[in-house]
Amino acid sequence: MTLEEDVPEDVSRGCVLAIFDAIAFVTACAAGALGAAHVIQLMAFVAAPAPRGGLPGAIFAASISYQFALCLCIVGFELGVISHDDQWTGRYWTVRGLMYAFLGVIALPGAVESCVEINQ
Repeated sequence: MTLEEDVPEDVSRGCVLAIFDAIAFVTACAAGALGAAHVIQLMAFVAAPAPRGGLPGAIFAASISYQFALCLCIVGFELGVISHDDQWTGRYWTVRGLMYAFLGVIALPGAVESCVEINQ
């Protein structure tokens, strides 16, 4: 007996599942936009003359690249490109939430620094 045989045919997905799908889509869009911002920031860093050379520049580039990789993972999890069953990070909401919070904590100082540079 399989799961499909146990479910009556008149069962619909329901509004709660639709809300979760909408939240997953919004999360994927936000992570995609943040990833695109990181790509633009990395391209500007590479194209600019080297005011951030040396170790601080390497740390900056590595941090942006790491954040971009996390954004790709988040988009993959939320859109189902990366299977939740294959990865322990995708199965548990708490682990995924901590990953999202970790990315936000890493990205926030860079965003604040950019705003301060623009306003001065």
